[in-house]
This record gives sequence, C-alpha cells and structure tokens, in this order.
Amino acid sequence: MGLISLAVVGVLVCHAAFGKMSDDEAMKNAAADSPCGNLTFVTRAQWKAKPPKSRVEMTVPVDYTVLHHTDTPQCHSLKECSEDMRKFQKLHMQVRGWDDIGYNLVIGGDERVYMGRGWDTVGAHSGSVYFNHHSQGIAIIGNYTSVLPSPGVLKVFHQLTECGVQLGYLTDRYVLRGHRDVRQLGPTSCPGDTLYAEIRRWPHYLEPKEDNFNKHSSIVCTGRAMPALMLLLSVVSIIFYAAFGKMSENGMNAAEDSPCRNLTFVTRAQWKAMPPKRRTEMSVPVDYTVLHHTGTRTPPCHSLEQCSEDMRRFQKLHMEVRGWDDIGYNFVIGSDKRVYIGRGWDTVGAHAGSVYYNHHSQGIAIIGNYSSVLPDQGTLRVFHQLMECGVQSGYLTDRYVLRGHRDVRQLGPTSCPGDTLYAEIRRWPHYLEPKEDNPSKL
Repeated sequence: MGLISLAVVGVLVCHAAFGKMSDDEAMKNAAADSPCGNLTFVTRAQWKAKPPKSRVEMTVPVDYTVLHHTDTPQCHSLKECSEDMRKFQKLHMQVRGWDDIGYNLVIGGDERVYMGRGWDTVGAHSGSVYFNHHSQGIAIIGNYTSVLPSPGVLKVFHQLTECGVQLGYLTDRYVLRGHRDVRQLGPTSCPGDTLYAEIRRWPHYLEPKEDNFNKHSSIVCTGRAMPALMLLLSVVSIIFYAAFGKMSENGMNAAEDSPCRNLTFVTRAQWKAMPPKRRTEMSVPVDYTVLHHTGTRTPPCHSLEQCSEDMRRFQKLHMEVRGWDDIGYNFVIGSDKRVYIGRGWDTVGAHAGSVYYNHHSQGIAIIGNYSSVLPDQGTLRVFHQLMECGVQSGYLTDRYVLRGHRDVRQLGPTSCPGDTLYAEIRRWPHYLEPKEDNPSKL
C-alpha cells in the first residue's frame, strides 16, 4: 500500500501539461500486481493533444463510470489511435465548442489507454451536467452496434476501472452506465446495442430505474435509515394520494407558531385540477429549491377564482402541449397570497429543464412576470414561509440551496424567473452562485 500512496502523491505533483499529469508515469510506481501496473497509458503529449481552453477540477472519488463507443472504425496501432484522438479532440473543440476532448479516458484497439481529460477533470461526454461532474467518461474506439470489442480491450476496461478504484478516483461501489442511460439531450444508441447488452450483465451495472443519484451520499434517507417521522409522512402521503394525485398538505398537524400554519393551501380539488397521467415519488428531503415566474398575466392574479383559472391553464399547457404527466411545478404562489398545490412536496417535477434538478428540488413558481418588477412583499413573505414549512416538515434540508430557473436549465437559455426577481433572490441567504456549488457536496 505504501507504493500506491506514493503513486497518488505522484498524481498530484505531476499535474502539469495541459492541466493534467502524465498519469502513465505515475502508474509505473504502482505495485506490479496492481491493475494500474498492467496498463499502458498514452499521455496527451504522446498523442499530440492541443491544450484545453480551460479545465474544471472534479471532486473525486466519483460514483459513476459512463461507457461510450466512438462510433468510428477501430484502430490497432499507436499511430492510428493517436490520429483518432486528434480527430475526436478537433470535433469536440471546433465543432461542438467544448473546452477539450470530451472523454476522461479512451481505450484503443491496440489495448492502450489514451489520456483525455484525465481522472480528475470534469468531462463533457454524457449529455448531462450531473454525470459530467460525477463520472469517469470512458470511450472505446470503434462501433459496437453489432459486434463486441475484443476480449483484450474489454480486459483493459476492467483493469482501468479497478485502477481508478485503487487510486481513489472511483468509489469501490461505483455504478456503471451506458451513455444512453444518462444522456438528457436526446436519445442515443451509444455505446452500441451489442456492447450495451454485454455491460448490462456486468456486476457494477445497475438498471437506471433501480438507481438514485443520491444513494451514495451520507445524507440520503433510505427506508431503513429514515427517521420515524419521515416514514410516517411517507405513509400519510401514500394514503392520502387520492384526489388528483396529491394530499392536502395544509391539513398537517403543525404547531401554532409553525410557518406551515400561516399558509393557506389550495388543493388540487379546489383549483379543479385534472388527474395526472402518472407520478414518480421523489426521495426527500431534497437539497434544492428552483424558483420560477410563470411569465404570464400583468397584473398577476389576485383572487382564488383568477389564480385557479391560471393553474388550469398551466396544467393544460404542460400536459397537452408539452406532453408532461402533470403541471410541471411542485407549488405555485398567487398574488392572493395562497399556495396552490401542483405536484406537491414528494413528487418529481418537470419544471427545471434538467433531469437532476427535477428529481432533487422543489419547483416553486410565482404567478406573474417579474422581468421589470418584483412580486409584492406579501407574496415574497409567503415564499419564505413555504420554504420554512418545507424544512420543518422534512421535505427540504435545512441547508437547501436556492436557484433561479436560469441557473439550472439545460435545454437552452431562459430569462426565468425574470431579471428583477432574479437579482432579488441572489441577495437571499440560501442563494449560492452556481459556480460555487457542487451537487455532491451537500
């Protein structure tokens, strides 16, 4: 183990050319029987990489490996594979506009490992901000739609992930994913049907439906670890999930001085919601609140009748035009100072334009357009009370991070929640600049 520790130190000391160290030289210090010692690494200098425009350090170890194929002909020599690496980098930087080649590591048909961004740099390979920050993106050169990589190449992949575990870049419980499992920017066949069918039989592969991004975190509440109160709340949610898919949260037995008691909730039945097509339960408490404006109606609604009419319009737009299962928001606040229940506290939303944030945030919208004006002080007070209520009831962590919609949307730019409201929330205690934040640290 002493030699492995020296190798890790060497990784840090040798972080040089192009923002990454010469990992293959550091690996030579590993024990002879180590999986790292059996690998041949090709440095960026050796394959003649261009320097990256910039790099973002990745917090390691990470919980995921995402496997790709390059969907190109296989290469079988150092010269051929190096030429391919330069082509990939040119495509990624000049055509796609990325800072560097997208992958962390690439395996050639010559059974060498080509350094991309390296172990500790955020990639651009997955089509998901979350997985770019929380996975090692490994590509195998070739097209594996109808054939498998050679047994030797597959052996290199397994040795490489073992090496990552041994050196502290991957957790020993890492989850393996195919690119198609994680991409949010449209469907992909990567890493090829035949290779994908193969990796689904490997021990570290876990079906996406069985996985939860947060299950590796120390703060996660599972059925066995959840406090008695949270179990009770979950049971109550299930029992009362009757009218249109959500319970009437304002019926909770809170203390008289509770922020929940100061709120007036309007149930789905009261605003005459359509039933959802289906719902996905959200693991709570969550670490984020995403704030929206609806961008509609000037002036905003000021009565139960007006705001309920708006809620029905939002739901119709979201379900019939956008094809979602229900209204996208978890809650909506009207200028009548009422809180309209959308999907509710414990149901995954469709508000963020990000799969990660839909699963890990409460999406709160304020009815109106706040590009040039603020909501009135009473409406803002309702928002703060709703957040305190969520914390007190166990649906939000007490260290939750506040985001504006524009901070999290991955499907193109948005001005939501409006320039004036966005400038306001950036002064609030729970707001944290996106560049200062990392979802894994909470």
